[in-house]
This record gives sequence, structure tokens and C-alpha cells, in this order.
Amino acid sequence: MTASTISADAVPAVDQEAKNRGGRRDRTRQALIDAGMHLIALTSLSAVSIDEIVAEANVAKGTFYNHFVDKDELFNAIVESVRHQVHSRVVGETKALSDPARKVARAFCVGLRYQLDHKEQVLFLMHSRFSIRPLNDPVDVGIVSYIAEGIASGRFRLATTEGGVLLVHGLSGAAYAYSIDEAGAFGIVARGQQLAAIMLRGLGLPTEEADMIAAQEADVILRRHFAAA
Repeated sequence: MTASTISADAVPAVDQEAKNRGGRRDRTRQALIDAGMHLIALTSLSAVSIDEIVAEANVAKGTFYNHFVDKDELFNAIVESVRHQVHSRVVGETKALSDPARKVARAFCVGLRYQLDHKEQVLFLMHSRFSIRPLNDPVDVGIVSYIAEGIASGRFRLATTEGGVLLVHGLSGAAYAYSIDEAGAFGIVARGQQLAAIMLRGLGLPTEEADMIAAQEADVILRRHFAAA
């Protein structure tokens, strides 16, 4: 039987080629996501065509279907991408906190700060009716867990976790909408602080404590954002 003449170096070469193909595929997929997000942020999902998306991404139309079945699947991928970015920031900024009230206030301010750094992503969420499915978050992380923790400990006075989550996301949407064209740091910080205080009162905190926590978190997350700019 003749021994194989295939070099041992051929396997790493094949692996590298596969890795390169995977890298190109990932970059193309991300280019389509970025293009879709940019165009939808300017208008809406229904107003954007696949032809416009592939032109913006600078890829062939057939390439689109190598990654997504249709616009709706692309839309869901964009939502998950933006949602993951916000969610990761929130979890990272709140992991050292023990008080659920402070976790919720900080998460609110982190979301608003994200909007200041990533206006296009937030415009996309606004045009997609804030389709971030907050109630489907894993129960052990994020706003859902903070609200549930606050209710269980007696920190929040609410009948359901759902009511608290909807309160937080409703006020977050209002903050994003009013801050998107806000030029002045003072207005953004003041509005963020006021809405955070209203949110904490709505969750059941006494007015004085809600105002104090909101002021502290707005200072840590929002005011220092502008100081560092």
C-alpha cells in the first residue's frame, strides 16, 4: 500500500482557509446588519428595500440571501445586535451593586448614555418601536431580574414584575426620544435625573430616597460622560 504523500502542513493550511472564509462571511453579514440599521434608522423597515441594503453594504444581491431569508430576518438580527450591546453595558455597570433600586436607576442612566454615544442605533430602535423584547430577558440578568429582586425583597411595591419592566422601558423610550436632538449636556442630565426619580417613585420608593438615588446615578453615569468628552 502506497504511503500518503499529503504533507502534515496541509491540515493547518486547510484550517486557515476555512477560518478565512468564516471571517469573510462574518464581515459580510455584519456589513449587511450595519447597512440595514443605517437605512432603517433614517426611515423605517417598510420603506427600505433589499436592493438599497445590498447597495449600502456594497455586496451583490444574491449575497443577502446567503445570510438572511428576508428583511424580517435581517431586522431581527439588527435588533439582537443593538439589544446585546445595551444589555452588556447594563450588566457590566450594575454587577457590583447590591440594591435593586440603584441597579434599576443605573441601568436607566446607562441606557441613556448609550444613546448619546450611539444615536444611529437608538434611532433604529425608535423606528422599530423599541422592539427589544425586554420581558424575554433571561431571568437572572438585566432589568427583569432587578425588578423581580426588588419586589421579592420588599424594596419595590408592585403587583407584578411585568408592570415594573414596562414602566422602566416606557420612561427609557421617552428619555431617548427627547434627548436625540438635545444639544446641551445640562438638559440631558437634568431630564435623565428627573425621569429616573419618577421611575423609582413609581416602583415604590419614598420621594426623598428616589430623588437622592436618581441624582447620584445621573452624576456617576451621565454628568461624568460629558465631563470626559
